[in-house]
Amino acid sequence: MERGRDRHVRILIKGKKVQHVGYRLFVAQLALRERLRQFNVSNVPEGVEILVGDETERIDRFYDSLKTEAPPHAEGAEVMVPVPYNDTDIPSLDEYVKYDFPALHAETTSEIVNEGLALRSVVAKLPGGIAASLDKTLGTKLDNIASILMRGRRSSRHR
Repeated sequence: MERGRDRHVRILIKGKKVQHVGYRLFVAQLALRERLRQFNVSNVPEGVEILVGDETERIDRFYDSLKTEAPPHAEGAEVMVPVPYNDTDIPSLDEYVKYDFPALHAETTSEIVNEGLALRSVVAKLPGGIAASLDKTLGTKLDNIASILMRGRRSSRHR
């Protein structure tokens, strides 16, 4: 591939389980690690769509990371070959981090809280003393997560 030349690409990740497993947050962290100039990630019907604009060499390194790394709960992830993306109006990574990244954290945290609430209903079905003890501990942890989530929402509103 060419070196030093800017390009814009679309990378699609398909698979059995690539949504609701933290893929967008994971990919955003890879983009930060690579310090990409332009970046966006979103869920689409086909899987996870990544838009990137930067030098070919950086995009290649980012793509190589996508092929070798994945969130722990992803299943059957297949990273498609980058294809040219003609719309150069991809947000800068700085814009993404300032506006979208906090919302993505909040969304992920909300999913964690919902899973915790579902777990709490399972705990409630356990025998008496065990259920009460676990429910109290689990309730405290869920309250802590909700508190962190609310702090994040308040701070993102003041930016």
